[in-house]
Amino acid sequence: MLRWKTLSRRCSLEDALSKMLYEARDAMADRNGLKIVGALFATVMLVVTLATWTVVKGYADGVYSFESAAVAHIAPR
Repeated sequence: MLRWKTLSRRCSLEDALSKMLYEARDAMADRNGLKIVGALFATVMLVVTLATWTVVKGYADGVYSFESAAVAHIAPR
């Protein structure tokens, strides 16, 4: 974290920005955590892709239809 008290009043804006960027290097995310998050997103993407592929293939093969021939039967009371 940048401590403004340590900066001199005579330092330029470029010096302050370079100090902030130098200190921000230590704030990088953990690589193992990023690998886990990446694997999670990849798995979810794969599942959604496969589900979409199977539905599209089902419509192409005629297994599913937009026009339903079946009529809903409601039991009388």
